[in-house]
Amino acid sequence: NSGLIVKDVVAQAVKIARKAAGGKLVALDVGPTGKLMKPHGDLSFEDAYRAFSEQIVAGEAAGADLILIETMSDVYEAKAAILAAKENSKLPVICTMTFQQDGRTLTGTDVLTMVNILQSLGLDALGVNCSLGPKEMMELVEDLVRYSKVPVIVQPNAGLPKICRGETVYETEPLEFSAYMKSMAQ
Repeated sequence: NSGLIVKDVVAQAVKIARKAAGGKLVALDVGPTGKLMKPHGDLSFEDAYRAFSEQIVAGEAAGADLILIETMSDVYEAKAAILAAKENSKLPVICTMTFQQDGRTLTGTDVLTMVNILQSLGLDALGVNCSLGPKEMMELVEDLVRYSKVPVIVQPNAGLPKICRGETVYETEPLEFSAYMKSMAQ
């Protein structure tokens, strides 16, 4: 426990983002709890739901324009966050999950299963982010677009990060990254 109050931290974050946004939309960014959900870990659905609800209520009160739930690796935790958002806010909700090179999330969910579960919860958009680079994400994105009935969002890394001489580096160069992003957009 950091001793900080969630609503104060969220309010300050939204205030800073609003100032930096220059009139553009500000998303309340909600990430994973960092704990494994039962039965893999000890975090209950109810506890996750409560934690997400607290952030979401604070974010809407602070003036966020939308909710971006991202980098989820467990569809069950994503479901807790989405339900917390839909049941405690009137803001648009987007959710992205992170996949491994085998095309599954850390807890084993494939793209079709993710899409079927998450879009049924009333999301405004869904997608993938982080972990993989644009080259490795292409097949996932093709499946997302094929199965999703809601808009798709894609936020790849510039490849899998590596540590080189104590620094985090990404292998995908800007031109290669942009070429993949153009293909995804098409």
